Amino acid sequence: MWALLHLVIKFFKRELYNGELSLLILSLVIATGSLSGIGFLITHIEHSMGEHVHQLNAAQLVLKSPSKIPDNWLQKAQSYHLQHAQMITFPSMLVINDEFKLAQIKAVSNNFPLLGELYIKKQSARILAKAPPHGEIWLDKRLAFFSEQAHSLELGEAKFKITGQLERVPGQSNALFSIAPSAMINLADIEKTNTLSMGSRAHYFYYFSTSSTAQQNQGTEEDLIQYQQWLTQKMNANQTLRTGVEDVKAVNTTLKKATHYLALASILTLILATIAIVINSHRYAQKQYKNNAIMLCLGFSEQQILIIELGKLLLVGLVGSLLGILLGYVTFLILLSLLQDVLQNSPHQFYFTPVWISLVSGLFLLLTLSLANIARIRKLSPMGLIRNDLLSHKTISEIINNKHYYLISFLGILAISIVYSGSVQISLIFFISLFISALCLFFIAQFLLSHIIRIGRHWQWVNRLSLLNLERHKHIVLLQITSFSLIFTLITVIFLVRTELLDNWQNQFPEGTPNHFVINVQTAEKQAFKTYLQQHHISVEGLYPMVRGRLTHINNINVKQAVSKKAQTHNALHRELNLSVDNTLKYDKNSTQYPPLSIEKTLAKALDIHLNDHLTFKVGANSIEGVVVQLREVNWDSFQPNFYIVFPPDSIDQYPMTWITSFYLPSNNKSVLNAMMMQFSGITIIEIDAILKEVQFIINKVSLAIEVIFIFIVLAAFLILSASLSSTMAARMYENAIIRTLGASTQQLRNSLFIEFVVIALLSAVIALVLAEFSIYLLYQYIFNMSYHLHPHIWFWIILCSLILICGLGMLLLNKIFTQNAYVSLKQTV
Repeated sequence: MWALLHLVIKFFKRELYNGELSLLILSLVIATGSLSGIGFLITHIEHSMGEHVHQLNAAQLVLKSPSKIPDNWLQKAQSYHLQHAQMITFPSMLVINDEFKLAQIKAVSNNFPLLGELYIKKQSARILAKAPPHGEIWLDKRLAFFSEQAHSLELGEAKFKITGQLERVPGQSNALFSIAPSAMINLADIEKTNTLSMGSRAHYFYYFSTSSTAQQNQGTEEDLIQYQQWLTQKMNANQTLRTGVEDVKAVNTTLKKATHYLALASILTLILATIAIVINSHRYAQKQYKNNAIMLCLGFSEQQILIIELGKLLLVGLVGSLLGILLGYVTFLILLSLLQDVLQNSPHQFYFTPVWISLVSGLFLLLTLSLANIARIRKLSPMGLIRNDLLSHKTISEIINNKHYYLISFLGILAISIVYSGSVQISLIFFISLFISALCLFFIAQFLLSHIIRIGRHWQWVNRLSLLNLERHKHIVLLQITSFSLIFTLITVIFLVRTELLDNWQNQFPEGTPNHFVINVQTAEKQAFKTYLQQHHISVEGLYPMVRGRLTHINNINVKQAVSKKAQTHNALHRELNLSVDNTLKYDKNSTQYPPLSIEKTLAKALDIHLNDHLTFKVGANSIEGVVVQLREVNWDSFQPNFYIVFPPDSIDQYPMTWITSFYLPSNNKSVLNAMMMQFSGITIIEIDAILKEVQFIINKVSLAIEVIFIFIVLAAFLILSASLSSTMAARMYENAIIRTLGASTQQLRNSLFIEFVVIALLSAVIALVLAEFSIYLLYQYIFNMSYHLHPHIWFWIILCSLILICGLGMLLLNKIFTQNAYVSLKQTV
């Protein structure tokens, strides 16, 4: 065994020195480098985003309840060695300078926040703090404006000393839409205010985290997960548990699109890496058959040769994978240093998960994809050295066995992609689509190539020698066209999705995106409110009517009986919905008994509501009925007033209604809000600055990942093109040497080869464009929820890139065919 190990190392060094392993190792380096580099970056972004969300939440786990939770729930958290804090929020009136001001009171425990940073402003200094001391109150900027001349205020039956202005408060992801300005007190002071009683509209928040400091018996992530599972079993329908900002639709929409893209890009990188390894491992195996036949003649057994080949592949896998991981990590470090402004507040850590996933993936891909080639060693015949026919003819059983090897590889690649992308659905859809596409590509390429050869012969449009080469190497050319088409399809898809996804995000928040909502504008003061906005140069798209109604019946059946058991817990059935109007809906009272209505698609699906269903809403003591004529998609990212249910104009005017609008206001002009509140005391202003910042933070993080992923994908595709074009080097050198011996000139051979590459490039580009447009349509419709349109602006560039890459790279790589002496070429291939 030691002798075989010595031979493995010796042969590995010799082949490495002679350059026989160069392309195979390079393909592994780029494969594992792209996998690990993307893995490091995605893991870092996910980790930093997770930390950011935890700091935004003030903890790792947040429980929201309409009432106090049992004491044993907190005792259970202590048994898991978890830290916990508490906040009670409720609306109340503050008395400042003998004036009443509505505020959102936040009573917090002494150790709030567990995570994140609470900043207050004291005497123009920004101070990091915990909860307010007993008897003190900290006010929001808007409330501080009214209290500039006051040093104390009244809340309920208690007086508080104003000692600070709230600058930054974590734990607000539960209330990113802040309906009233905040005021923070200590939880121990809430009893003396006597503001909470039976029926108070208070919400109780409980924060849980593992210890942030090195302590004995501190809780672990596993403890937190177990406690979360325990809580889930104890909670009722009115309680919610949060680990992120999953209840904010705009943030969720962005995260969902980003996750889908990263999963798609990860799978694509893996596929390109696999293609590169397949091509180069097959090429390497073909070179080894002659050496293996010689070893058989020298007395080596088939088992010994198999051990040597497996040993060399294992060394290649280890060297290539480790070098690739090192390349990926170095690239990751360079990106961190160059993009500190985007990755701010993201401390660098070393992540082991991308390392082992990349290492296992590299070794698995190389070994399994080489099994079929290694298995063929059993078919080697020493007499093949004399006949120049090293491999005996394949039998049916051998073909079936080889297919088994590739099936193992395919299942392994599928498993790796699921682990790497984190999405079973996207992985399965992608691989099924890829398999069907590859078959379609092959038959389309075969059809087009056959017609080109036939038409070229008849009309003599194509060089005759080029036609002969295309026909003689028809199977190789078809495989090249199929692989090139697939590569260009994947590159086109990933480029267009990347570009339009980033454009979609950037256009999502143009300058002047509304960051304030105003609700409860009364009909009588609607015109005066419009005038006020115009006087202060605040532009709005319009004021929208809003009638509050509760869904009571579906098709004249009580809603609780009409929906499924799961849907009965849906929030829409436990509160009043905002009903509005849509001018596109037409209603003729004389010809139609019930007005038509439009319902948001997600809500309709959750409640199993379909077209032509009859819905009944309770508005005060009255009822509104309507028939569903439209299932509508709502863009929750727009930060414009959106509604689940809309009726036609004039159909709900007789019911009590208020008006809603949104507008943009710079942060340095917040005083306008105070004046607005004084003039229109009944309105409610909702500030959404925080949610805009969170979505923008996520976009910046993910945009960086997308840019880097695209670079790695292009590098992997470039390697595949090089490997595929170089794979026919030996056969072409032999054929061209014979043709040159028979009198053909070098220029004729160059022209012939160039025309071959032009045909391959054009066919590959055209097929790729058709498949790419179809794939993008499916992705936009079913994955990213984006509107689809044709992309003619990219067609010319894809065709041009195909011609430049395939023709230019092919002529460059195969230049040795024309420069090497014909005698030397024949001698090397014999």
